[in-house]
Amino acid sequence: MTTAADPHREECTMKHTKKITILHSNDLHGDFLAEQVDEKLVGGVSMLSGYIEKVRAEQPNTIYAIAGDMFRGSVIDSEYKGLSTIEIMNALAPDVVTIGNHEVDYGIAHLLFIEKCARFPIINANLYIKNTPTRLFTPYKILRMDGMNILFIGIITQDVINQTKSESLVGSFVDTAAAAAEVGKICNAHNSIDIDFTVLLTHIGFEEDRHLARQLDPAWGVDLIIGGHSHTLPEHAVEENGVVIAQAGTGTDQIGRFDIVVDTDNNCIDSYTWRTVPICAETCPRNPAMEQVLQRFTSQVDEKYSHIVGRFRRELTHPERTQETELGNLFADIFTRSLGIDVMLIGSGSIRAEKLGPIVTYGDLIEGFPYDDGVFMFKVTGQQLRQMLHYMLREEAYTGHTEFYQLPSTLRLRYDRRKGDFDYFTYCGREVGKEIGDDALFTVGLQNYHFKNIESFFNISYDTLCKIQKPRSVATSCQGARDAGRGGGRTNDHPAPHGQGRRLTHGHRKEETNHAHLLTGAAGAGGGDGAAEPPPRPNAPGACGFRPGASRAGNAGVLGAGQLHPAHLPHLPHPHPRGHPGGAGAVPRRSVSGAGRAGTSGAGQGHSGGVRRGRLGRLLRP
Repeated sequence: MTTAADPHREECTMKHTKKITILHSNDLHGDFLAEQVDEKLVGGVSMLSGYIEKVRAEQPNTIYAIAGDMFRGSVIDSEYKGLSTIEIMNALAPDVVTIGNHEVDYGIAHLLFIEKCARFPIINANLYIKNTPTRLFTPYKILRMDGMNILFIGIITQDVINQTKSESLVGSFVDTAAAAAEVGKICNAHNSIDIDFTVLLTHIGFEEDRHLARQLDPAWGVDLIIGGHSHTLPEHAVEENGVVIAQAGTGTDQIGRFDIVVDTDNNCIDSYTWRTVPICAETCPRNPAMEQVLQRFTSQVDEKYSHIVGRFRRELTHPERTQETELGNLFADIFTRSLGIDVMLIGSGSIRAEKLGPIVTYGDLIEGFPYDDGVFMFKVTGQQLRQMLHYMLREEAYTGHTEFYQLPSTLRLRYDRRKGDFDYFTYCGREVGKEIGDDALFTVGLQNYHFKNIESFFNISYDTLCKIQKPRSVATSCQGARDAGRGGGRTNDHPAPHGQGRRLTHGHRKEETNHAHLLTGAAGAGGGDGAAEPPPRPNAPGACGFRPGASRAGNAGVLGAGQLHPAHLPHLPHPHPRGHPGGAGAVPRRSVSGAGRAGTSGAGQGHSGGVRRGRLGRLLRP
């Protein structure tokens, strides 16, 4: 909890103050359903809505705001292309919402249609259509409460909007300086109105919020920045240039809460407290009306997406975007092999789940990789491929300021950040363990969004690529490309032979903490201190990956690329191993809405809401 007050404030009985409570969420990402954690029901919009309504009843001057990215991350959202999300948000009844980059994922026309379906104000001051330019939304909203005028201004920046995967017609004012200038114009335009309190509702990331605050003129009267995008969950609110800044992580496991005393004489904060409130069954009542809304969507989605497509020996993870992960390499391998190319580079941000398995439903796959843009293929020389990845691995990649990519097991390399170069760089698909020659040719795949931005992400131009062969589309749908890899024989087990599993290390040597490296294509996963090891001998066990025993966690048993079909995946055990219902070790029914038929209202209470199988994005970046 954060508490702040002016120590020099004069005690004056004539001072006029009023109290307001601001609840805020950001980056909900379709996180609608509760989950069971340590025998407790946590998160979900039913209990979130219940808490908001509870506070509104207790505190009449309550505002609920959402700082962008309501869309993406769940099958419920993807199946209805955000229409389900807007209906759920209508039931949640925020007072004001701003736009995040993922609101644009379904296209600008669809976004404008969805905006007409919203029964709450959506604001943004600096989003526009590039070729006009025309503003897309109302820049601000003034909420009138208890005689106060509270000004909300919505802000996003070009760096953030560039991260949208499917819409190139949308732009924003270039940077935070331009955004700050726009804030100044709006604030100055309302000098004739007695604005008691001013809030910036942003979707630019926590550090950018601090940067923005430093550029605000105190005379504009901005009191508060409520942000999103970076999924930051701070221990306390921070102050920058007299502006209080906060963010509430991601999803519905918690909600941010400001309790503010406003000095209405000077139009500023007199004092405030800030904290995050956990959303759980113990303190947050369920909202039956919200559960009815959820039930309409979950009942249909379950039927379509709940069938099981496979099983891993253990759970695969994708905890961060700025490192190679088991789950990232799995998807890279799937696309590499199903498309018949040498190397598929998967943008880390395209993977929206932090874990997958051990039981995998079709809905899990969709939630884990929801984007459905196409794939472009192009040819590069070995030298160009090395230069591309060298540029990708510059320091900005490790701090989240540029795209990071997941690599297939066909590549095996180690990058030394201290010297800024590769220790080795090999391709395993042709000659095992042999250093890639400068003149060798490779076919490389990128999703459409990443291909359109190839110069900024990889420092190679389209004209350079055309000198070898003109790039071409090899898939109009990522989901279709994934499914194209289905088929093959059956197997009752799927071991991870050496060279087929993965272990991804992105850490430091014990003896040299400033020395980090990147390893790809290995047996097993996890563990390991990142200590240097020589490349394997050609034709030796594990030559396409790590040496036998290099993985402390053992073989992962992950699926090979192109093997995500029920006929090709390992068979699951019979749901009732002892041959009768309820036998020991029974596997519960799993569905998009969660394990079993448990609803948001708790286990065994119907289908309204369900219990999530896996959490979206606790550690995910935007």
